[in-house]
Amino acid sequence: MGTYGDIKQDRPGQYRAKLMYSYADCGYAGIHQLADGTVVSTTYGKYWNDSRKHSIVSTRFHVEELDALAHTQPQGSQAP
Repeated sequence: MGTYGDIKQDRPGQYRAKLMYSYADCGYAGIHQLADGTVVSTTYGKYWNDSRKHSIVSTRFHVEELDALAHTQPQGSQAP
């Protein structure tokens, strides 16, 4: 999580958030911020560690929720 300036200056931002674990290739196909501030991320990935195929997965959150989680994590750990 960071600012547009972080992207332009190739800086890492404040922290990173892993939105999903995948057992094979995955990619974040789209991240959109809705008018009410909700962020919607839609991706594909292998959600199960078995013979099932890839799935399309979407998650919704507010940046403030991630900020709160990031500030409660011990130094050096990764926020969920």
